[in-house]
Amino acid sequence: MNHALPAEALGLAFPFHFAFDRNMMLVQVGPSLAHVSPSIEVGSSVPEWFTLERPSISFDFESACDHPGLVFMLACSRAEGLVLRGQMIHDADADVVFFLGSPKVSNLEQLTSFGLSLSDLAPHDALGDLLVALQAKQIALADAQKIAGKLVKSEARFRELIGASTDIVAIIDADSVVKYVSPAIESILGISRGEIIGNSLVEYINEEDGLKLNWTLSQLVEEPLRLQRQQFRWRSRRNTWVTLEAVFRNAFGNPHIAGIVVNVRDVSQREELTQQLLQSRKLDVLGQLAGGIAHDFNNLLFVINSYAEFLREDTPVSHPHHADLGEIIKAAEQAASLTTQILLFSRKGVLAVTVVDISVAGRDQEEILRRLVPPEIDLRFQYGKDLDHVKVDVAQISQALVNLVINARNAIAESGTINIEFENRDLPIDTADHLGTFLSAGHYVVCSVTDTGSGMSEEVLEHAFDPFFTTKEIGQGTGLGLATMYGVVKQHGGGVFVASEVGRGTRVSIWLPQSSELPTNAAIEAASEPLRGGTERILVVDDAAPVLTLVERGLGAHGYKVTAEQYAESALRRFPSESFDLVITDILMPGMTGPEFAKEVQKRAPGTPILFISAYAEDKSLGPIAAKKFPILPKPFTNSTLARWVRQILDGKDPFAATEQG
Repeated sequence: MNHALPAEALGLAFPFHFAFDRNMMLVQVGPSLAHVSPSIEVGSSVPEWFTLERPSISFDFESACDHPGLVFMLACSRAEGLVLRGQMIHDADADVVFFLGSPKVSNLEQLTSFGLSLSDLAPHDALGDLLVALQAKQIALADAQKIAGKLVKSEARFRELIGASTDIVAIIDADSVVKYVSPAIESILGISRGEIIGNSLVEYINEEDGLKLNWTLSQLVEEPLRLQRQQFRWRSRRNTWVTLEAVFRNAFGNPHIAGIVVNVRDVSQREELTQQLLQSRKLDVLGQLAGGIAHDFNNLLFVINSYAEFLREDTPVSHPHHADLGEIIKAAEQAASLTTQILLFSRKGVLAVTVVDISVAGRDQEEILRRLVPPEIDLRFQYGKDLDHVKVDVAQISQALVNLVINARNAIAESGTINIEFENRDLPIDTADHLGTFLSAGHYVVCSVTDTGSGMSEEVLEHAFDPFFTTKEIGQGTGLGLATMYGVVKQHGGGVFVASEVGRGTRVSIWLPQSSELPTNAAIEAASEPLRGGTERILVVDDAAPVLTLVERGLGAHGYKVTAEQYAESALRRFPSESFDLVITDILMPGMTGPEFAKEVQKRAPGTPILFISAYAEDKSLGPIAAKKFPILPKPFTNSTLARWVRQILDGKDPFAATEQG
């Protein structure tokens, strides 16, 4: 079925178009342009009405012909503030140039100031970049140039000019039956024009969206002047959904069209980025919720764990309560581990980072990882040549790798392969990872876990990183594995990329920024040192009275002279009349915070070592701490861990090396 598309259709699609001859005289003026400037008319001089702002070329007929791929910015001399943005297309047969464009406006208020509405604009996406998209399709523009010479002579020329747009232009009737569609549908949706003309759009789109489309068309018929916009999902040749955005205009009153003019654009990529942004914001909100309870909860766990430790130390091993107390301590440690996972998922946990050779860290994990996998599954390791160093919390990255291997193992029904690969990779440009967080261009060390398991559907993959989401049966998993892993990686400044296909397996890649620093052997040195106490003076500040009591008691048992203060303001009054070998302070406290207190201590007693203890601290609270490189010991911790950290700091050594000794 053929349907002519005359000049009126060009006016609907590009109401601000105009055409001029070699003498720079107007030979055609679009309806909206005539509305804004009533005195403009055919025969007027183009320079009299328009001033070229961009590009920086001569504004004459030859220049317009020679630059068909450029975007032109024209200021309308007779309409203050009105700037048109578009492209020039030369009609070789009639020897005229068409300007196809629309006003450059940034908001609705600016649009209405010219007496215009949305219906006066050419179709555009959320950024208004119709012409940027047109410029990106040079083949379509080349086709438009070839047929532009026929536009003045016949209605078919107008049809093909609109068809050269990178938007799909169609005419449908009130029942959504297609009467005309532009050639762009073949390149955008992979369907021939002959296949769709004569059929209803509803046959090709999502059923739910089809119902909405029918309602939209009924409203458009009842209100002819109304402009309608709608998104709908189109099933592609690959059996996937493509998101399209359409603008509908009622043109039944025009006898040459007698239908509804539809402009359609593929916005799938835009929608995907929007969903990634929403997912990232959802993680942030859940992270704030997790952090809100972590501070008090970890303080309570510290109290439970510490008193249980004290009681067990004073209880004979033969006494039945000794084992009971051990179970209490074990439960508290498990609860602390769960809180740590939630904080790491929310990217708000405290990391103990060191510079490591990732290949050494990977080989140290091999035996542990092999124990997680049954003999039927072939676990392979591959290490690239000259792997770069990374600055990471080894324990957390190792746990992230364990989570990935467990997921891969569970995805394999019987026999299969899990391949763990370490390699150096360069990221040439800033790139969004699986959840939409952008990684800066640069050098990375990549750890990829690939399995030959069942793979994930698009629906499962969409929720795979949601906290507490799991495909396992109730009681078989917490649903925090991937969420925690992602939080750990993001806190290290890295990203996660995922590729999965049902029946073919999954590949998860962790990207970690390369570090130019050299690895440290501090942990190895600390491992050989026994736990020692001392007689130094220590000032402890924490607003939680039970925590203050336990820290004072624990360090006092190792010989230290401890002074305890519940408020930072009262602790400051001890300076400079008193001197301390070490100051231990909480981070989040009412009134003066830990970092503010530390800053004042450095003013009054420069060089005094400071150790922060924290049940929870947001990144914004850690700026001054990171600047001074003050260590942070996360709660809950054991008394022995605190004693080792204190001894390391007083001896001028790296306290992080004492972590594994606690």
